[in-house]
Amino acid sequence: MAILIKNGHVVDPDTDKDGIFDIFIDNGKIAKVANGDEMKKFISGKSFEEIDASGKYVLPGFVDLHV
Repeated sequence: MAILIKNGHVVDPDTDKDGIFDIFIDNGKIAKVANGDEMKKFISGKSFEEIDASGKYVLPGFVDLHV
């Protein structure tokens, strides 16, 4: 199952991303992080569930070392 997370504020220090992006996840793996026309071209013809992340942050996983 594919998932498109739209309009989330992505903060990823590894790729120097800090802004509004769409994230396409296919078979449990991130297939594309992009915005605008680039993502529209990538998802063209694909079936997916869409999640609106407007006003939300999308961040890499955190680990609480005190647990």
